[in-house]
Amino acid sequence: MLAAPSFAHLPLLDLTPSGWSSGSSSRPLSQRFWQAEPQRGAQGWTCSSVFGCTTVAASACALVTACSRASGQAPRGQRRRGRGCVVRLSSEDAEPKYPWSFTGRVRFRPAFVSAPSGPVAEGVQVLSLFGITVGGSVCLEYDMSPVGPYLEVVQMAAVVFSERLWTLALWGSRLMVSDAMADSANGDVWGVPSECRDISFEAGGPPGVVTDAEGRLRIGDWGGMTFADAGAETWGQLPIWWTPTLKALWAPLSPWCDESKGGSLPLRRLRLSASALRLRWAPVGDGVDSFGGLTGGGKGAFGGPRTESFRVPMPFVVEVDGVLIEIGEIFDGL
Repeated sequence: MLAAPSFAHLPLLDLTPSGWSSGSSSRPLSQRFWQAEPQRGAQGWTCSSVFGCTTVAASACALVTACSRASGQAPRGQRRRGRGCVVRLSSEDAEPKYPWSFTGRVRFRPAFVSAPSGPVAEGVQVLSLFGITVGGSVCLEYDMSPVGPYLEVVQMAAVVFSERLWTLALWGSRLMVSDAMADSANGDVWGVPSECRDISFEAGGPPGVVTDAEGRLRIGDWGGMTFADAGAETWGQLPIWWTPTLKALWAPLSPWCDESKGGSLPLRRLRLSASALRLRWAPVGDGVDSFGGLTGGGKGAFGGPRTESFRVPMPFVVEVDGVLIEIGEIFDGL
C-alpha cells in the first residue's frame, strides 16, 4: 500500500467559495431544512436518507457539471425521442420541486473492486475492464433530516450503465444506517434497501471504514470533518438522478432512450449543494475499507451484499462539509 506520512493530512484541493449562492440555497440551512412534507399515501413524518448521496456527487462533480451543461443544449420543456421512448425534461412552467432535504457532511473514498458477474437489475449492466470496476465507500453524518440526526455508510460496488436511458451511475450494493427509524423509513417510504448497524464516527484512527466480527462499523479520522467557514453559504445545486430501489446515482443526461429496456425502477431528481469541498491524501492500511466480516442484512432484490475477491482502496478521499441534499418527486422510470 502506498504510504506518504508527511502528506497524511494535507489537503490537495480545497474549494470553499464565500458568498457564492444560487436561488433558495442562499437562505440559512435552518430555514431551508423543514421544507419536508409527508409522502403522499404515507402517514406522519417519514423519510429516508439518500445513500451517499452526496458523496458520490462530490467526487463526480466535474462529470455531473458536464452532463448538466450537455443536457441544457436542448430547449427546456421539449422532449427527446429514441425508438419511441420519451425522456421528460422540465420546463420553466413546471419547475421540479424538492420537498425533502438533508444536511451534514460526507466522505467518499474510491476503490478498484472486482465486478459482479451479472446485471444488477433489468436493463442495468455493470461496466468493467478485465473483471475490475470502480466502487468505494461513502460515509455520511446527517446533522438534520426529517428523521433526525444519524450516520450512514454505503458500500459502493460498481459503475453501471442503463440500457434504457443510456447513462451511467455508481451503484451501492449495501447501505447501512445507525438509526432504526431511518432504516424503517428507507424501506417503507422510499423503497431503499438498508440495514441498521452499530456505527460510530471517531475523531482519531485511520480515515476509513473498519468492521469487526460482530458487524460493527468504525469510521476514523472524523475529527476534522467540520472544515467549512462559520456562516459559509451553500453553493452548487448540482442535478443528479436517483433510483432508490437500486441505490444508484445517475448522471442527469440521456442522449438516447430505448423503451423496450427496463422502465420499472422509479427515478427521482436530487439537487446537491455544499459549503466546502476538498480532495485529501489519506492512504489506509490492510483491512480498512474492505467491508470484510459483514454478514446478514442487505435487504432488497437488486444485487444485495457481496464479497469482493479484489478490492484496492485509493489513497485519497473526497470530503464535503455543509452538504445540502434536496430530494425531488418521481419523474420517470429507469
